[in-house]
Amino acid sequence: MTPEQLNIGLIEEMRTKLPEGTSLAKVLIEILYIGKEAVYRRLRSEVPFTLAEVATISRKLGISVDKLVGTTTPGNAMFDMNIFKTTSPLESYAQVMGNYVKEVAAISREEHSEVAFSSNTIPRAFSLKYGMLSKFQLYKWLYQYDQVDFSKRFEDLAFSGKIKEIHDQYVAVHQDFRTSVYVWDTTLFESLVKDLRYFAGIGLINAESVLRMKDELFAMIDDMEQVATIGKYQNGHNVYMYVSNVNFEATYGYMRASNVHLGLIRVYSISLLSSKDPELYKNMRDWIMSLTKFSILISQSGEMHRIDFFGKQRKIVESL
Repeated sequence: MTPEQLNIGLIEEMRTKLPEGTSLAKVLIEILYIGKEAVYRRLRSEVPFTLAEVATISRKLGISVDKLVGTTTPGNAMFDMNIFKTTSPLESYAQVMGNYVKEVAAISREEHSEVAFSSNTIPRAFSLKYGMLSKFQLYKWLYQYDQVDFSKRFEDLAFSGKIKEIHDQYVAVHQDFRTSVYVWDTTLFESLVKDLRYFAGIGLINAESVLRMKDELFAMIDDMEQVATIGKYQNGHNVYMYVSNVNFEATYGYMRASNVHLGLIRVYSISLLSSKDPELYKNMRDWIMSLTKFSILISQSGEMHRIDFFGKQRKIVESL
């Protein structure tokens, strides 16, 4: 493949990513920070796009460069790992989460944006609103990666105000999606309660901290139930909550807007693998939509099922 063919292929791919009637030249001026004439020279293939420009275009418009150059193998997909360095875990966590928030913000602010998750654990879009619970999620991750000494207690862990700010931003950008879909396992709160009971049992969390997190869990359930009752976040964006009649073993998700589609897989407790591969995105979306067939909609409907579901979650928390 010649450089000219690559350039033409890139231009054609960019046009498919933009809504009808959108000026490609105007978009490129905005994302590449180059002049109008420089853009048109590239669109006329008089000057090829640089590698840095191709990387920026790929990131902003969700174009798969490997597919463009014909290096993909059927059945394979490229992932953004979003995994934290364990040599400086808190600094790495802040950096990766900050980058994630910026990427999601660019998607969620669009008019027809949508996010969906099928999960057997509490979505971070809810849990990160609560200081003690978000701290515990970090503590557990650090402990599992041997970054916390066996003698270091939960109460001794401190993180910067920057992390708290990023958590707030994380919640805000997820609630900014125009449509959110959640399919939940019936034992949504069970794993977190089990984790808290374990760490308290080995003496790494004191009774006062457990009680404070118990209060936050009840507050979170109240919050989730209120959202389910009205079917919207406070900002008016739609939320569809389902309770599955079948169990599932992992958390999967997808995000989509006019020019980007992401497939998501949760790994290592707090990380999300993301991919712009269209086949993987389609598989994730089809999987989550298929789960709704085995689930009960509890947002703005299914009142008895909604009351029963949240009542069972409160009983799980009460067992702490």
